[in-house]
Amino acid sequence: MPTGRTGPGRRIQAIKRYRATTGTGLKEAKDAVERTPRPWTWSPASSGAI
Repeated sequence: MPTGRTGPGRRIQAIKRYRATTGTGLKEAKDAVERTPRPWTWSPASSGAI
């Protein structure tokens, strides 16, 4: 399950905004948001670097 800035709440807001902007249906908006690349983040703690 996504966490942090790309959590479920952010995704829902993105779908709502996409629908309002483009006038597409729910499925089309959801598919478009899912295809959108998420920002890549790097954390020294998650990579095992000390």
